[in-house]
Amino acid sequence: MKTKWATALLLLLTLAVFARCLMPVDEMHYAILTRFGRVIGHPISQSGLHWKAPWDSRIVIDKRLQIFDPRPAEFLLITKAGAGAGEAEGIGQNVIVDYFVAWRVLGRYAEQPPKSLAAGAPDWDGDARRDGPLLFLRTVNNPLNAQGKLLEIIHSEISATLGRHDMSSLVSTNPGDIRIHEIEESVAAACRDAALRDYGIEIEDVRIKRVGLPEQNKQSVFQRMRAERMRKATQLRAEGQRDALRIRAEADKEASSLLADAYRQAELIRGQGDAEAAAIYAAAHNKDPQFYRLTRTLDAYKAFLKEGATVVLSADSELLRLLGGGVEGMGMGLDSPAIAPESAAGEPEP
Repeated sequence: MKTKWATALLLLLTLAVFARCLMPVDEMHYAILTRFGRVIGHPISQSGLHWKAPWDSRIVIDKRLQIFDPRPAEFLLITKAGAGAGEAEGIGQNVIVDYFVAWRVLGRYAEQPPKSLAAGAPDWDGDARRDGPLLFLRTVNNPLNAQGKLLEIIHSEISATLGRHDMSSLVSTNPGDIRIHEIEESVAAACRDAALRDYGIEIEDVRIKRVGLPEQNKQSVFQRMRAERMRKATQLRAEGQRDALRIRAEADKEASSLLADAYRQAELIRGQGDAEAAAIYAAAHNKDPQFYRLTRTLDAYKAFLKEGATVVLSADSELLRLLGGGVEGMGMGLDSPAIAPESAAGEPEP
């Protein structure tokens, strides 16, 4: 009977020892073996069933991408006064920035650790500095402490980066002025080496979710923003008026030049017309002076004898001869060249 109990106890003990030797590792974790508080071997990243000594312990570290979403923090921006190359920078504009960080524990490095990590890693025994999980375990130990370290690094870098930008880099009516993406990339790049070197943490991304104003500063910030917009509007109006004056002056100059050319052409054409008219008048006068005088007199009648007009002339006026004596009064007879053909046309042929 005692032999059976001893056999059963031995079997149970064997099963317990065998179970202690089995170490399952899933795809979401690294496994680190410790023996009496000392790390042995390298972290295990391959999922599956692994073996260990019964007296060894296992520490599990999550290798999934994790999101750290700290509370919104207040940062200081620069303020700009003036315009163009003469802008002066000052400090005094606060904003509240809400951001998050995506991070993970980096696995074992390749043949050599990154230069930034190799240069600043503690001088531990072996090549533990090439294992992100080991570095993470020995520096921060757990995700909660890791978030505290990340908060220190990222908060400091965001403060330094935003200290080189003004409000228009975060909030602007002109999309081309907004620099949020550049700020995020700059912060992530600056924090990535420090987190990897000191804690074995790989920062995947840093993103700004929201930008706000402290309650006590909203009115003053709004006033500064309005003043800045007014200054910009005044500058744009001044530039527009300057351009308008320049364009108007150029247009007036061109119009004056065109009018001068047109007046010169008109005078030239008018002179040519007057010369041709004078030549026609001279030819008509030379052909039949009396008929020429008659037509000129009739033209004069058309010019001043309007409906209801009253004209006072002397009795011996040249203009009254036609009215008083007819064609003969103008010194024109039937033998005049201008009248003879018409009269001849009325005579019957013999």
